[in-house]
Amino acid sequence: MTIASIVSVQYVWAFFEHIQTRLFQPISFIWLHAEPILLAMKQDPEVARLAAVYLSWSALGLPGSSFAPPCFERGSHDFSK
Repeated sequence: MTIASIVSVQYVWAFFEHIQTRLFQPISFIWLHAEPILLAMKQDPEVARLAAVYLSWSALGLPGSSFAPPCFERGSHDFSK
């Protein structure tokens, strides 16, 4: 690894950490309060309840999915060998 690639990886990681901290809280708030939001949008109550259950469990994986892009940086691995 060259110095330039190490610096670029660190820059990408810092960028994704910044995005994660900016987006995690509003997205998790919406996901954890999905049922009243969906009911206010005139959704079927049963559908709103099931969607709220799904989104509340999905919110647990939100921090992990926000760190995935730097882990799978394009071109960082050579699988042709």
